[in-house]
Amino acid sequence: MAATNGTCKTMAATSNGVWQGDVPIHFALPLLIIQICIVLFITRALAFVLKPMKQPRVIAEIIVSSSIHLQILQLRRDAKSRFR
Repeated sequence: MAATNGTCKTMAATSNGVWQGDVPIHFALPLLIIQICIVLFITRALAFVLKPMKQPRVIAEIIVSSSIHLQILQLRRDAKSRFR
């Protein structure tokens, strides 16, 4: 997220916890853990779907990683167009 003056907004690494009123996805480490879990879940689900077609799990990993890569490229392209 960028601030109005063109500098990047910093993100705290960890929170005090949900019990203290913090939202975990507003901090870097819990957000990273959640994102990794989502990618692993999608990969395992796709591997399960591809199993009857005798495809190894690595095919599911390639499909998921390429789709995530395309989304990241699209986000970068959109961000570049905003700052021109």
